[in-house]
Amino acid sequence: MRAEDGVKFVESVKKAAEAILQELEGAKDASELLLVESCPVRVIREVKEDGSDVFIGDIGVTRCAHGELMGLNGIDWEKKAMLEGKNNDLPVGDPSIIWSFGGELYIQESHSSSSPYQTSSPLLITVRAS
Repeated sequence: MRAEDGVKFVESVKKAAEAILQELEGAKDASELLLVESCPVRVIREVKEDGSDVFIGDIGVTRCAHGELMGLNGIDWEKKAMLEGKNNDLPVGDPSIIWSFGGELYIQESHSSSSPYQTSSPLLITVRAS
């Protein structure tokens, strides 16, 4: 990943996270629990003794964007769009939403014996409620 791609990515997830945090902040005095679309916490960082921090990676919990994996009979590319649409149309809080948990690590030289800024392979775990 090029540095400018990383900046664009961080800006995009930061914008989405800030919108969710603003929604939560607006409901902090509400008597009912507010359910939101995704988790606003995305950044993995190391906090140094002096209070500074180092960006290590990103982690996200979002609705699954891999409809080809949502069927019960293996990978199904023909139903991909339909299954993603069905999952995305479920209301926030619906227990049948299929979620993905994934991220990327951007390993610094201090955290790895190999070259600096080495990017690991993306990790994606899809979760289906039983």
